Amino acid sequence: MSRVKLLSLFVLIVGGACMSLFTFAIYFSYTFTLFTSVSMRDQILGNSSIVGVLPLIAGAILLPPVPPKSMAVHAG
Repeated sequence: MSRVKLLSLFVLIVGGACMSLFTFAIYFSYTFTLFTSVSMRDQILGNSSIVGVLPLIAGAILLPPVPPKSMAVHAG
């Protein structure tokens, strides 16, 4: 496996896991905004979580295309 593919897989897995947890925490904290006002810190964190998608896009771009023969379904 090439270094570029390993790096892109690492970015996809780690970036995806971190972004999922961070986004979950932000949206979970927004459930309490029905009862209280949102602090400026929470607004900044929530809006900046959108930038976390960039590592996932970069990792997906770095992945080389999969050859079509490996995606073939064996009939049988």
